[in-house]
Amino acid sequence: MKLKTEEEIIKLPEDIDKECIEICNTLNRLPGTETFESCMGHGKHGFWVFFKCYDIDTLSRLGRAVDRNYSDGNWEILVDSTDSRPLGNFWLRSKRILQGEELEKSLKELVVNILYWFKDEFDSYYAQT
Repeated sequence: MKLKTEEEIIKLPEDIDKECIEICNTLNRLPGTETFESCMGHGKHGFWVFFKCYDIDTLSRLGRAVDRNYSDGNWEILVDSTDSRPLGNFWLRSKRILQGEELEKSLKELVVNILYWFKDEFDSYYAQT
């Protein structure tokens, strides 16, 4: 699966939490995906990123990347079904508050895992029929 180039991905806002930059940039590289809101939690709630996704292949691979059988089990993807946003919005979030080194390690593993499932070798497995 072809990931977007650096020139093709959306630019993140200047005031984004620094902890959110790498995961948002990673999600924004995926086909049919664009982040639009994020927060690292600040010790008050879990880490989260809201994103649009219009590609079922991408969503399937993201689901595999956060599946507890293939990851550290700290993450989940939920459908964002609010009335104020159009179809195709999702919520990547930590299942609990993560901070400091634990957050940093889990995010790095998540990024590696996402990129792993987007390797070309899985194209035939995720091929849309």
